[in-house]
Amino acid sequence: MDLMKLKSYLEILGICFTVALTFMFFANIFLNIENKPIDYVILAFSWIVVLKFNWTARDLWHKWFGK
Repeated sequence: MDLMKLKSYLEILGICFTVALTFMFFANIFLNIENKPIDYVILAFSWIVVLKFNWTARDLWHKWFGK
């Protein structure tokens, strides 16, 4: 397998993980389930990683919202 193809798959997986974790976070609030402090840390860390280091997310952001 090509390494660039593997990298793009991992970046897409990172985007999916971050979006799913955000959805679960708000679903827990809506359902009155307590979010643990580690949930806040992991959510913030995953958004930072996606926004700063994920080139696929940057390309999609610029494509959808323009610059």
